[in-house]
Order: sequence, then C-alpha cells, then structure tokens
Amino acid sequence: MLNYIALGASAVILLLSLIAVLTEFISYNTKVGRVLRKLRITLREISFSALVVTAVVLLIISAVTGDHNRKMMWADVGILAASWLILHIRRFLGVNRSRHHAHKKKTLPTVGRSSISDKFAPLAAEAALAKELPEAAAAAEAKGKDIA
Repeated sequence: MLNYIALGASAVILLLSLIAVLTEFISYNTKVGRVLRKLRITLREISFSALVVTAVVLLIISAVTGDHNRKMMWADVGILAASWLILHIRRFLGVNRSRHHAHKKKTLPTVGRSSISDKFAPLAAEAALAKELPEAAAAAEAKGKDIA
C-alpha cells in the first residue's frame, strides 16, 4: 500500500516539475506567471541531498513494513531523481551560465583640493575656535554673567 502512495506522490511532483519548466517563458507580470514562478522556485529548493535522504527513508520504510514490491520503490526513487534533473537541467548543460572572473586591482587616484574645499577652509578655522566655547560658557556662568 505504501508503494502506491509514494508512487502517486512522486508522480505528482514529476508532473508539477514538468509544468513548471515548460511554462518558464510566461511573463511574471501576470497572476498565472507569478504562481508558476513561485511553484518553480519552491520545487528548485529541493536539494540533491534531500532527494537522497528521501530515497533512503522510502527504502527503509519499505523494508520495515514488509512490502515485497521493491521494484516499485526503486521506480519511485527514479521518478524523484528524474523530476530533480528536469528542474536542474541548466546546471548540467551550462545554459546561461556566467562566471565572475577576478580583475586586476586598480589604484584609486588621489583627490586634490577643489574650489569647494578652499571655500570652506575658513570655516575649519572657526570650528577649532568653537571647541573653546563650552569652557568660556562655563566660566561665564561661574561669574554670573549671561552670554546670550
């Protein structure tokens, strides 16, 4: 009984993966396109290690429950592997694969003074004088004078 349930579930996954891959060229701006894109992304999140773990678990459950039809379990594992290959075929074919190459590092040019920095240079001298201001205010308060 478990064989038929697992085979049915894997057949549904295979059908969904075929639909998702065949409808890749539908625009994302439509409602159907967004749903199919979400389905494709969800199915592509299934990793190869998850596929192997699922296959091992199915085979262990098959051995524990005493199912004598192991060929059906292996067919189920094969269908799951086929659906994974359908979803990830671009990894193996190298279609639209781009590689990022390291480039030689370039030194940055030095920045000289501009007319803007010359214009604000007097303000820098006043900023140095402003550091003394809190001390002058504290001294004035001690004497009882109001600076404002």
